Amino acid sequence: MNISLPLQFPHPYPFLISLPLPHQLPLSVARRLIQLCGLVAILVMAFAPVLLTSQAQAAAAAAGAEAPVDSGEANLLTNPGFEDVVNNDFPGWTRYVPMGNRNGLQISTDARSGKYSALVDVAAALKDSDSSVARLDWSQRLRYNMDLQVKPVPGEKYRFSVYYKTEGNPKGRLGVERRPHMTNVYLNLAPSPDWQYAAVEFEWPDAADWNLVFGLWAWEAREGKIWFDDARLEQVLPETEKAPVERVRWQDPAAVFSLPYTDASGLSRPYINQAKRLTFVQSLSELTAAIAAAMPGDTIILEDGEYYGYTSVIIEGKHGTEERPIVIAAKNIGQAVMRGSAQFIIKNSSYIVVEGLDFRLSSGGAPGYSGRRENSAVILHDALGARITRNRFALEEEYGGTSLRDWINVDGSRGGYNRIDHNLFENKVHNGSYIAVNADLGRNQGIDTTPRHTRIDHNHFRHMAPLGINGMEVIRLGSSGYRDMAHIEAHTIVEYNLFEQADGEKSEIISIKDSGNIIRYNTFLETAGSVVLRFGHHNSIYGNYFLGKGKPGTGGVRIYGFRQQIFNNYFADLAGPAIIFGRGSIEDPYALPKGELYYSGAEYVQMDEVEVVMNTFINNNANFDLRGDWPLEPRRTTVAHNLLVAGNNYNHIIGSSYRNLLSHDGIRWVGNMVSGPVNTLLGLSSSSEGSFIPVDLELMRSLDDIYYPVAGSPTIDAIEVGDAYGYVTRDIEGKLRDEHPDVGAFEYQGFPLVQGPLSPAEVGPFCPDERRELTFAEPLVTITSLQFTPHTSGTPVVLSGTSLLQLAGVVLGAGEADEKTSLSVDVTVSIDGAEFFSERVAVAGLTADTFAADAGFADGGFAGPGFSLEIPINTTNLDEGEHSLRLVAEVNGRRTLRELMFSVQNIEIMTPGARNVVTGKGIITIKSLLPAAEIRRVHISIDDQLIFQGEVIPDKLEFDSLSFSDGRRQLTVEVERHSGGISRISGNFKVENLWQTVDELLPPMQFFGQLLDRAQTSSRSDGWVYATEAADDFLGDDSRLTVGDGSTPQFLEWEAPNLLKAAVTVYSQEPLISPQAIEFALSPDGVTYKTIEFSISSVGRSSAGWNKYLLTAETQGQGQDSKLFRLTINPHGGEIQIGLVELTGLR
Repeated sequence: MNISLPLQFPHPYPFLISLPLPHQLPLSVARRLIQLCGLVAILVMAFAPVLLTSQAQAAAAAAGAEAPVDSGEANLLTNPGFEDVVNNDFPGWTRYVPMGNRNGLQISTDARSGKYSALVDVAAALKDSDSSVARLDWSQRLRYNMDLQVKPVPGEKYRFSVYYKTEGNPKGRLGVERRPHMTNVYLNLAPSPDWQYAAVEFEWPDAADWNLVFGLWAWEAREGKIWFDDARLEQVLPETEKAPVERVRWQDPAAVFSLPYTDASGLSRPYINQAKRLTFVQSLSELTAAIAAAMPGDTIILEDGEYYGYTSVIIEGKHGTEERPIVIAAKNIGQAVMRGSAQFIIKNSSYIVVEGLDFRLSSGGAPGYSGRRENSAVILHDALGARITRNRFALEEEYGGTSLRDWINVDGSRGGYNRIDHNLFENKVHNGSYIAVNADLGRNQGIDTTPRHTRIDHNHFRHMAPLGINGMEVIRLGSSGYRDMAHIEAHTIVEYNLFEQADGEKSEIISIKDSGNIIRYNTFLETAGSVVLRFGHHNSIYGNYFLGKGKPGTGGVRIYGFRQQIFNNYFADLAGPAIIFGRGSIEDPYALPKGELYYSGAEYVQMDEVEVVMNTFINNNANFDLRGDWPLEPRRTTVAHNLLVAGNNYNHIIGSSYRNLLSHDGIRWVGNMVSGPVNTLLGLSSSSEGSFIPVDLELMRSLDDIYYPVAGSPTIDAIEVGDAYGYVTRDIEGKLRDEHPDVGAFEYQGFPLVQGPLSPAEVGPFCPDERRELTFAEPLVTITSLQFTPHTSGTPVVLSGTSLLQLAGVVLGAGEADEKTSLSVDVTVSIDGAEFFSERVAVAGLTADTFAADAGFADGGFAGPGFSLEIPINTTNLDEGEHSLRLVAEVNGRRTLRELMFSVQNIEIMTPGARNVVTGKGIITIKSLLPAAEIRRVHISIDDQLIFQGEVIPDKLEFDSLSFSDGRRQLTVEVERHSGGISRISGNFKVENLWQTVDELLPPMQFFGQLLDRAQTSSRSDGWVYATEAADDFLGDDSRLTVGDGSTPQFLEWEAPNLLKAAVTVYSQEPLISPQAIEFALSPDGVTYKTIEFSISSVGRSSAGWNKYLLTAETQGQGQDSKLFRLTINPHGGEIQIGLVELTGLR
């Protein structure tokens, strides 16, 4: 057995001392050995600085770090990318599987580079393992075999790194073990769905008896997978001097940088360019000193590197001005990494800016703070005018932890006008929010600690683990614990943010628990949950894109409270309801005594005077829902002038489960336009007149998959002057609404979609500037026609050979222009996602007049300078079948999109076709428009049988249909082209080579007064009698023939050309039927007969004693010239009855 003692050094890497012990060991001896382990632990800790590098040296360049610029040093590992695979193993590496199933370590084709990567599959590792394995500290590792390219230098620093990604939480590790004393340096790898870089650094030991083991492994995991690729071992050389200018305090920026300064990312840095003085720091102690000495207008610059701290960076009582803030900035954005507990606390201070840092803190411990704020990365307490900008937040957390940990926490009513912008928040795996504003007010017994006028903008929130824990909303505004909170006017603005797969709580994305806030111009992309107006009043939610893409749990807005306004939003492809009306538990918080707690903050204010107007809903699973958790129904609520579109038969405008909303006394439906298949409109007729207006609607699809109305749409100018809502002055893109506004989120002005949803390039630390305000002083392009020529009619069109894509467009604009303006349009065409054409087209003749404000559109027609193109498309380079063409036209950064579907048919099967029946020999003829020089190889097959292989398409190909069974057969022609593609076309035809006669020996029947003979025999002797009685005695057969007196031979004869098989059912009371009693014969002319052999098999016996036999004959070529089949019963000692007769032959 082993006794293992974990040791915790004063740095983030635990160590393990492991002693091998005999299995049979007295308890007293074991105790002494444990004491010895403790003594060894103390010695190791005492000499840790000798055994290991300093903490800064041994620390990892944490998981998720950007890989350093290539130092040029050689990679000492062989097979570092796992590309060399032999017998399901990686040469140079050893599978170390102390526990679990060896199959947990696998070769994977999901690689960062090359073909392969190494995979640890936890489920496969635990499968069929002893049950104790799941409870033990187990691991599955890849160890490097120390076959190094160059002999390392003892005492020098080295770096061991790898790229990794995960599925679930496999608890991956990267590390170095120094044996035989088991001294470890390792790094826990945070879960990440994308490839991340991780590294550890260490000094090479100088003792010959030491051995280093490099390992990649999963440790104590219960689920998940982890992939490793591109491992590297390299020497870390001492850095050269970083700056040519001597580092001194209080420098003039002009003396340090060639202004304007642009950092390594290419981003302009105004806080550095406009600084009064600069201070450079390289450690947290220098930073603390610089903060203490800072004056208004100073900028403190953190050099590139990692900053480890075990105490908070406290900025208290420091005051800049709005024009001259105190700035703490990374020299290069994202290159100053904060680790350990180095959280920033800005309290009782004003105009402090933190810019460009990378927060990867593992813990906090803010003095004087507790709860969700204790381990935050940034705390703003009674801060005025503070700005947290262009930082990355990716804190180290325990996966699934339930204690609350907000990454940024803002509170204090003496502060305000703080801004959190252009940051990246990612990979949160623990309870708590990315940003919480005044989330702890409920603990302060009703004291107002709400900061006013907080602005949260241009941030990228992504990859929040879908834990479904209450309290894990992305952003939390306010708290719902006390009466006063709902009426606090916080005036927080959340705008221009991208929420991407930030599932977290899976119920609330933004939770709003105070009043007077604005949520606008954000994009919610594939994020489970809703924006929830939880406990507050007169908040506005407008101009947002909610894009679910069918992901489960995605939603829009959930509403409680007074006078909430939801307008100009776009809801598309949501799996959950777009709008949820909540029932309330209380009417008005002011109705109760001040400071009274409502069930720990679990009260919901009744909806009243809520307006949901002029939104667009596209293909949602449910557009509206009424939540049934509390008794107080919505009242005085209006749903008006929204556009609701159902693109398929499954997404009803108002689902059957929610149609009680249509007759709800507290909800008024006015002028909502609906479009979709007939059955999607079910139930709408039950609403009052004018509530829903069915329309035929054509929508344009943008490059971002956003649908918006086109010219002639019934939504245009559909709202009467008196019915408009005065506060809706612009549309979702900021375009002015006219006196007759349009229904839905878009106001049609003749332009294509101008802005659309946010993309990652428009948010986060490296976004070059804020998203521009909407202006039409710049030109726009629109495509007026797009078609193929020549082409067949129908949709999609069918193209062959070389076709022309013809397009025409115009450039539109408003505002002023130069006397003579020269413009060009960039046209890009792609087919099936691959670009094949790109050209810049000049637009001539654009003058100030044609570009003037009144040009735009006249009576719905296009106005402006035009352009046209003809683009040849050689379809012989495309596979047969359907294709998608996408055209993007761009002018001055503004784009428009058009798409066409078409089908390629360069190969056509002429014969046989679907209506053809092939008997015997068949002929295949193929028409091809493919150039002979383009053809590399031709395969022709019927079903799965190859019948031709060559380098040319044959003019005629003969095949024998007798090789295939009767029925529908599939003919496939595959032409492999020299260009690498395959042209494939299939058709079907029918094979009928066999005839079949099935004679049930039915007796004659009366038909309109006459006796109808139903016999299928061509002739018979006179001694046969029909037997139809006692069917149960004959195993259910109710129609048979039997011989009368049986004294003479009796025969039955059928036409049977080219007979292949005969099967006759016979009944006899004899246990064995005599072959001499029955005779099968074939005849070519009805004169001469040749007997054929048959086999006899027993089928069953009835309770009445009748035995059922099946007599089967296969002619084996004897029936090739036959025309007649004869069955003869010879005189014998017992009765025989004939049942079913089945004959099969060639046509």
